[in-house]
Amino acid sequence: MSASSRRPLARPLVLGALGSLYKHWALALFSVAAALGIWFVIQDVENPRVEGRFPREPGSFEVIVKNNNDFIVRDMVPVSLSVDARKGDVANLRREDFEVYIDLAGVEVGGPAVSLPVRATSKRDNVRVLSVTPSSMRVTVVEAQSKEVPVIIRRTGELPTGYRESPDADPAIEPAFVTVRGAPELVSTVKNAELVVNLAGIRSETLVSEGDLTPRTESGSDVTVKLSQPRAKVTIKIEQTFVQRTLSVTPAIIGVPAPGYRIVNITSDPATVVLNGPTIAVGSIQLGLSTERVDVSGAKSDVVLTRNIDQPPNTFLDRRSVTVKVEIKPIECSAGTGAPCGAVTFFIAPDVGPPPAGLVRDSGGGALTSDVRISGPLSVIRDLSPAAFKVTVSLVGGVAGTATYQVVVVPPAGLNIKVEPVDPVVIVLKVAAP
Repeated sequence: MSASSRRPLARPLVLGALGSLYKHWALALFSVAAALGIWFVIQDVENPRVEGRFPREPGSFEVIVKNNNDFIVRDMVPVSLSVDARKGDVANLRREDFEVYIDLAGVEVGGPAVSLPVRATSKRDNVRVLSVTPSSMRVTVVEAQSKEVPVIIRRTGELPTGYRESPDADPAIEPAFVTVRGAPELVSTVKNAELVVNLAGIRSETLVSEGDLTPRTESGSDVTVKLSQPRAKVTIKIEQTFVQRTLSVTPAIIGVPAPGYRIVNITSDPATVVLNGPTIAVGSIQLGLSTERVDVSGAKSDVVLTRNIDQPPNTFLDRRSVTVKVEIKPIECSAGTGAPCGAVTFFIAPDVGPPPAGLVRDSGGGALTSDVRISGPLSVIRDLSPAAFKVTVSLVGGVAGTATYQVVVVPPAGLNIKVEPVDPVVIVLKVAAP
């Protein structure tokens, strides 16, 4: 079928539809009106419009002030509203649904009290404000005052035992001052702005705490004023006042064994103890802890004694004493023959030279003791003592860290004795504190 043959058929159909709509338009309008009417009737029956009060407690609606230019308005009272709304909406009303205000435009600041009408509008289309109670209020307008006050901190809780705020660094508060603004009679009473800091359980070296500021009077009461900055931050340095270290115990030996006998070993049980105390006192210990003196003069057998540990002042130990054992053996050498002996061992603390510039010795390693073994005729070595030998350790060329350093032994001059090689000692160097 060609396009020209389809046009005569389409036109009668369109005209017929328009004619039908024209004839029944009245019926269509009537149907719409009837539906709307039924809907309104149902609404009025099931959810009628009612008059109610908001809020239900009289006089509990706060009034805002327009055009106040940061003035202080005194003698304001709360109000309540009478509203017209659907019954189902009244129970769901909120303060945000209304704007209740007084307008200070044209009011003289600092002048006598004036009566201003209280206006209210609804922000919901289906809710109307019928009246405001009270409909007006008599107020006085004064100019706000301001002043700068310091920010202080109020500490709550306590630092753990062994910790304290560093006496060398005051708390850093940001900002150190804030401006308070408000009614003159209130601003004049503000002494400071307080930031609360909780110290409970803090063990870190630096405490950073941030929180809200509270304006307070001399007596500590809160004041209702505005703050130029409502929050502040404080940084507090914390230091450990008591520390704990494990230190070696070096028995103090005096005297020499009987002729023909020598000391082969010195031990303490336990070999280390735990020392607690102030950081300065504990940190100053360089060579471990010594004991009460153990006298081995004339001994021909092992000496085993319980000796108290020399405890530094203002410190305490996990134990008060140790068992010291000095092993003494005969020198295996034929008297008068001039034959060399097997070996005699002296336990000598070497003289450690100064560390390189910028470095210090770590004091945690305890005392250094070198085993100096000599051999020679009995007639010579039996009269020797540790003091006869010069034992040194040089730290020249040392670097930060743990390393071994050679021990140099210089025997007494002119004696027919032999010094065996001495094991190097381990020393820890660290960068000196600024």
